Amino acid sequence: MLFVLFFGCAVALFAACFMLVLSNMKNSSDNGTLAGVPISIEDGSGSSYSRIDELSLSQAEPEKEISVNYGYDCLSDSNQRFLYHQMEEKVYHIANESDENGNYKTERIIVSDVEMSEDLIRAALNAFVYDNPQIFWLNNIFGYTNLDGSTYVECYSVLSADECSKKIDVFTTEIQKLTADIDPELSDYKKEKILHDRLLETCSYKDGVYSMDHGWQYFSAYGAVVDGECVCEGYAKAMQILLKSCGITSCTIRGVADGINHMWNVVLLDGKWYHLDPTWDDNEETISYEYFNLSTEEILCNHSISNELSQSETGGYEDNANFFIPQCVSDDMNYYTVEGVTFNEVSDESFNIMVDYITERVNSGEHYIAISVGPDLSFRDCVKEMFENPNNSFFKYVDMANQMLDSEHQIQHKGVKILKNEDKKTIRLRIDY
Repeated sequence: MLFVLFFGCAVALFAACFMLVLSNMKNSSDNGTLAGVPISIEDGSGSSYSRIDELSLSQAEPEKEISVNYGYDCLSDSNQRFLYHQMEEKVYHIANESDENGNYKTERIIVSDVEMSEDLIRAALNAFVYDNPQIFWLNNIFGYTNLDGSTYVECYSVLSADECSKKIDVFTTEIQKLTADIDPELSDYKKEKILHDRLLETCSYKDGVYSMDHGWQYFSAYGAVVDGECVCEGYAKAMQILLKSCGITSCTIRGVADGINHMWNVVLLDGKWYHLDPTWDDNEETISYEYFNLSTEEILCNHSISNELSQSETGGYEDNANFFIPQCVSDDMNYYTVEGVTFNEVSDESFNIMVDYITERVNSGEHYIAISVGPDLSFRDCVKEMFENPNNSFFKYVDMANQMLDSEHQIQHKGVKILKNEDKKTIRLRIDY
């Protein structure tokens, strides 16, 4: 009896802590868009630049490599597209000396015979940054001026060419470690889950960071995979890079969660799009899958999605806008759909289903049990029946499963951890054996 009471209290305390962690703000107040500053033609006219090596991150065979250019595809203006293509080259040319603000200029771009507005420039540069999360060294400002009918644009690196080359080598090595040993024959869902777990095991959320002034690395994929600390933007960019490295199409989504600007991913699996929020899946106690491949309807329960880019005649660019927002209407690849079981009723049939499910999970080497509570059952009543009543049914399932498992895979009563989400009517348990 004392054990039952202790277990019930422990379950309640752990679940309460989980929901508290889940509700903590894991967002970034910096909207990540670039700000324009005026420059003069004479500024840095005598600068010398060094060429750094381009990144090569893909683990896929050349014929299976993917190209994600949703930002570029949004640019209807030919001058914006020219600027975008110039960025593909110029970001690798970095000044040898820093300016008065400590930034290193990238080689200047000239768009001849047209005077582009600041908004048109900003949209083009943001499209490039959106499509290329691996370019971690760019600051969030750009310089521009219009002179004699042409437009001059330059971006800024937070690192010197030498520092950048060294960090690129380190970054490439860490990405390769995270994508190593993933069987190319696995389904995209399984690849995604492995990458999701490896990223969250590597990275922790950096509290108290709200702008680039606190450190550029916290908003970058570099901070996520090398330093192991970042905010939501770092998680989302790193996830996009990892997925692309393994041949999976994804991009980032901007929006608001907990009243603060936030960023997460959308992922394309078997022709259907899903929302993936690695930041909100990263909890101190364990990796969560509450935000693993959700529909738009599900993500909108506690996230809002910023508008899609809409340029006016003057090239107006809305801060925090999205370049691409796919319709996510399926739950086929949701974690609970793929790996879970639905508890619809308390009956002999449901008892057998649960026992078979637990046995199959253990035989597959899994340590997590994922349960969805059916629409006809009260979530609270189900939790009480399974975990809180003196004769809780969950350990009856475990005891029966143990009779079907070999001696090396006996599930322990002690140490079971429960994560429950009443809003989604899901229960997830960690078991040891």
